Amino acid sequence: MAWITLNGKRAEIATAIEMRLHKPPKIISVVDGLDELFYYQEDALKLTVGLNSSEKKKLDYNHLAEYIQQLLFFRPLATRLARNAY
Repeated sequence: MAWITLNGKRAEIATAIEMRLHKPPKIISVVDGLDELFYYQEDALKLTVGLNSSEKKKLDYNHLAEYIQQLLFFRPLATRLARNAY
């Protein structure tokens, strides 16, 4: 388990492997390790990680929003990702 801080509160988050056991549809960032564990549109949707002008990693939030909408409104995709999760 990993921990993050949201709005000053500590929150527990699951690792990608733990999330496989619960079979939710997943959106992952393409970073070392995760890219090899998941297959695009088979068991996860993948977000590429870019670099900002300061050479720090960043996600494209518009792309993330698009993926969330796909999972909410295109049930066959969400069902396939969940079914193939583990």
